[in-house]
Amino acid sequence: MFVGSASQVNAVLIAGGGGGGSWEGAAGGAGGGTTGAAGGNGAISGGGGGTQSAGGSSSAQAGQALRGGDCGTSGDAGGGGGGGGGYWGGGAGTGNNPGSAGGGGSGYYNPTLTSNATLYSGSGRAAGNNSSLLRNNAGTGGAAGNNDGSPGRLVVRYLGATQLCNGGTVTYDGTYTYHTFTSAGTLTVA
Repeated sequence: MFVGSASQVNAVLIAGGGGGGSWEGAAGGAGGGTTGAAGGNGAISGGGGGTQSAGGSSSAQAGQALRGGDCGTSGDAGGGGGGGGGYWGGGAGTGNNPGSAGGGGSGYYNPTLTSNATLYSGSGRAAGNNSSLLRNNAGTGGAAGNNDGSPGRLVVRYLGATQLCNGGTVTYDGTYTYHTFTSAGTLTVA
């Protein structure tokens, strides 16, 4: 979620995405929290998780602001996993056979523009706060065998049934109104 254009300077809330799994079997790292999880190792270490200040490390391509590193390839069809997007993206896995997996992207919230925000860190392939229905498998690292990680999930919630904003999938549970985003969208204060 950004005020104006999509950039780190304009960021309000960002959900970290999971890194991609490699072709040969390394699982991608979970996204979210202040630091995404590292991707699984192959012949070379998997991509590092994005942090609050830098993209995840990588022998192929480091994570960048708002996006993960592009995966590496090799002549023997190694197939590394790409890094997950986030405030800083996860590093890419390499394509050296066996390929390594991509790291997860970091989450972020702007403390000046948000209150009571929580970033849940994952471990390995599993995203943080696994038991919460709000998470709904968001930010999970890609399974071994060339599988994508899942996108991050951003949930804005406030007390009451009166809808104060427009955008995302809107639900009400009897106490809170929720606006849920799993892809690009716009939240407009009514």
